[in-house]
Parts: sequence; C-alpha cells; structure tokens
Amino acid sequence: MATTEDILFRNLIVKPLVFAELVGRLNPTFEEAVERIHKAGFFGLYSPVRPYVGSVLAFPPNPRDGSVLIDHDVREIHYYTASVWIKIVPVHWYGTQNVFRDLLVADTNHIIVAEALNVGTPITCVMAAQTDVPRNVSITVTDGDTSISAFQIDVVGIDAKGGAAAERFVFGGGLVQTGNVIWAHITSIIVTSITGAGAGDVLDVGVGSKVGVSTHLRSVYKIQKNNTHMSSADYTVDTAHDSIDLSVGGAIAGGDDYTVWYNI
Repeated sequence: MATTEDILFRNLIVKPLVFAELVGRLNPTFEEAVERIHKAGFFGLYSPVRPYVGSVLAFPPNPRDGSVLIDHDVREIHYYTASVWIKIVPVHWYGTQNVFRDLLVADTNHIIVAEALNVGTPITCVMAAQTDVPRNVSITVTDGDTSISAFQIDVVGIDAKGGAAAERFVFGGGLVQTGNVIWAHITSIIVTSITGAGAGDVLDVGVGSKVGVSTHLRSVYKIQKNNTHMSSADYTVDTAHDSIDLSVGGAIAGGDDYTVWYNI
C-alpha cells in the first residue's frame, strides 16, 4: 500500500511545480526518488507510459505528457509536460532567511527556576517564561548529596516549524544537559520519575545557544551578527535538527541580532 509520502510524491510528479513549494517537506535523494517512483506504482493511473530509463543527452522521441525519464549516469529524473522536459530530481536549492532579534543570553534558569525534586512524581514544573525565539533548552539538576541515581524529564511543545515535538532527558546524560530540539513554545516540562532526590535538590531549565529556522535546513551560506558578517568557523550547523549553534565563536550577548541566510 502506498504511504502518504508515496502519494505526495505521486502528486509532485504529476504537478512538478508543487515540488518546489514542498521541497522543505520532501527533498529525496536520487535513490530515494527512484525507489519511490517504482514503489508508488502510479504510472498506470497517472502516466501514459512506464518511466523511461536512458540518458538526458538523448531524450526519447515523441514522448507523451506525463512521461518520466530516469538517468542513472547523471542521477537525474525528468518529467515531460507541455512539450518540455523538466528536471525534478535533484531539487533546486532555494535560498531564504530568518531573523532573530534581541536574543537573550544563554542561561540555566530562564524557563524553570529551582523546581523542588523531593516531592512525589510526576512533577509538573512551573514555567517562569518561554523561549524568546525558537531555540534549544538546557537542564541542570542540583543533587546536593549525590543521592540521585535515576530521573526522566520530559519536555513537550511546538518546534520551530510549528509541529508537535518532545524531548526526553535521563540520568545517563548527566546532571547538566543541553537539548537539541528547537522550541518555539513549550507546553509542559514534567519530571516523570526521579530516584534519590533529597531536600534542596532542584531542577533549573534555561535557554541554549542553538536557534532553529522555520523550514528544512540544507546549508547556511551567510550569517550576520549585529549587521557584521560572521565567519563560518564561529557557528555550527545541525541539519538533523534544522538549527545553528551561534556560540561557537563567542557567547550570545543580551540583545544580539542575527540574520541567517540558508538553503532549504
């Protein structure tokens, strides 16, 4: 049975202009695209012929609208419509930008301040504030007598692209941890379980130095900090989480502005 992504890809082949609009959601490699073309099995419904396998240097003669050509040598897939062959894989990279203004300093307790841990779980933490811009969080567990031997802390909310997100921190990661999920809004932070917490043991949650863009992030080609160009050595790009760590070349100062130009 075709998956939702198979159906989406099927529609993109039929309407290649939509492909550009949805590039942030579905941007397949050549191998993934070929596999999806065959897996979707839509040619009998949407295309007059099965896909050609050949060369873009010698397109098939007299193609019909809806024909597809797969060229394994140059790793391209072309779609024929309105008397024109259109390359649909690889997808063109589109440049865009996100602006982050008046950033807060990365800290340990902007979001949660000294939540007591020596009470019954689950503990629904009291949040003092939200992230200022979509960015990651850090957690700090204070263990005054080194008696804590296990914990699970769950963060739930909305990510930088507007989707539901969750992140879990456990004892094995240490008492001080930095998250990777980029939070536009945090719905809840819950200490689901903890073992060995005593009087004075608390949880603090702050904002980190990683900011997240609102679309898929393929690469970054320019960043300005307070209208001054940043060297690429001064930041780190994490395409797995669509984020940029802005602190590599120096900590974020309160009130800093950043403009990020990137490919989706």
